[in-house]
Amino acid sequence: MDRLHGTSQSADVVAVVDATGYDVGGQLCDELETHGLRVKTVDAFDVAVPAACLVLLLPARPRRLADATQHLFTVISALSSDPAATDRFTNRIVVAWYVPHELRALMAIPQDTTDDTRPVRAWNQTELMLGTSWQRELHQHHGDLHAAVACRSSKISTMMRASTHRYLAGKSVTDFLRNLGTLDPHFLQTLSAQVADYRDDGTRYPWTGVTSIAVTIHIRTTPDTMSLTRK
Repeated sequence: MDRLHGTSQSADVVAVVDATGYDVGGQLCDELETHGLRVKTVDAFDVAVPAACLVLLLPARPRRLADATQHLFTVISALSSDPAATDRFTNRIVVAWYVPHELRALMAIPQDTTDDTRPVRAWNQTELMLGTSWQRELHQHHGDLHAAVACRSSKISTMMRASTHRYLAGKSVTDFLRNLGTLDPHFLQTLSAQVADYRDDGTRYPWTGVTSIAVTIHIRTTPDTMSLTRK
């Protein structure tokens, strides 16, 4: 399938905003196209332009805040604080968190932190960092795609609100997710962790979790769930 070019969007095209700072939006589009989706990358300024689904690709616990991440946070904050813009906003949102290989261990291992004066065991979900996490989720829900997507989204939401993960280089994830909820109260979250594939001809870092992203997009755009996905 040919990649779509230009800045205009169409209601039957999935729009991907790459706010990771790793320049991986094109790779995600390539992978999603293998799942039968029409996909294109767009700028954060185009998030309100009608699309089949709006995928926000974000870095999970980056060491520094990329300009692209800051840009998206600013745009979403402005839209969500404008009642007229919120009323006009019609896109269904999927947040796809991207975890590079070098950060998987940091995201997976529970860490002791301090909340005021008492130690707290931070909530982390190690299985979300595995390349087989989506298959495990689907198996646990006996093949029920809707239940698996909803459960995975809930786990990721809990993880990203944990004290160790709820700030992206100083920016509040909680505030960002609250702003998204103003635009789309039923947005879903999913995750792709980059897992090293060691081979004789060199190490590769394939995308994992792309199937879960594609399924989440399909769940958000199928007719039988439309009544559940808008305000």
